[in-house]
Amino acid sequence: MLFDRYLYSGKVEINADTVLSLLYTAKKYDIPGLASQCKTFLNDNFDAENVCTVLYQAIVFDDE
Repeated sequence: MLFDRYLYSGKVEINADTVLSLLYTAKKYDIPGLASQCKTFLNDNFDAENVCTVLYQAIVFDDE
């Protein structure tokens, strides 16, 4: 649903519960604008509680 909203409006509200699925979908369908927004969210909300999850996803997505 959020991905569709982004495709039609170019806007989406990203939160901690949706960021990884949105990033996966953005990478899968090659939507660099959405991927960039997700990465920005992750960078801005990086903390000790999610460091392992973010590291694992970076490895999976072959990203920095």
